[in-house]
Amino acid sequence: ELSLSYGVYPRLTEPGSSKSDIMHKTVAKLKKKGILDDNDLVAYLGGSFGIGGGTTYLEIITVDGLINKIDRYVD
Repeated sequence: ELSLSYGVYPRLTEPGSSKSDIMHKTVAKLKKKGILDDNDLVAYLGGSFGIGGGTTYLEIITVDGLINKIDRYVD
């Protein structure tokens, strides 16, 4: 429903060895396919998924800002 209302296109990510690994691989794959550029806005969810868990945050940020943030703070 969000894609119809707001131009949101969800993508499921593959498992990785760490949060930064998952983010880097996902962004690189989408940039290679021409889906993302550095100035595009992306939204990502985080939290403890699985039994008893769920989404605890949502962030909307530029691709370039996300990569810089990952390199500084994640893991």
